[in-house]
Amino acid sequence: DKLASELPNNFYYIDLGPGTEHKEKYFFDALKKQGKNFVYYPVDINSHFLELAKEFSENNGIKTVPIMSPFEECRQFLPDDGVYRFV
Repeated sequence: DKLASELPNNFYYIDLGPGTEHKEKYFFDALKKQGKNFVYYPVDINSHFLELAKEFSENNGIKTVPIMSPFEECRQFLPDDGVYRFV
């Protein structure tokens, strides 16, 4: 909750290697509870893990844009519009 409260009201959440443990569920809940507006960008080189992350986040009502890319190259797939990025 404390970390969520320190983020701006509008941001991009970039998750490097979302995996399968759904660790972000606690964070999603805190962000939604505080009325934060964010887009979730899971980044991975494995399409299976990206699909799992997308399904999980969308089932939790989170707008999601999966990026299949090495971490070092994902910047080119992110919007460059000045919105705060939380990685």
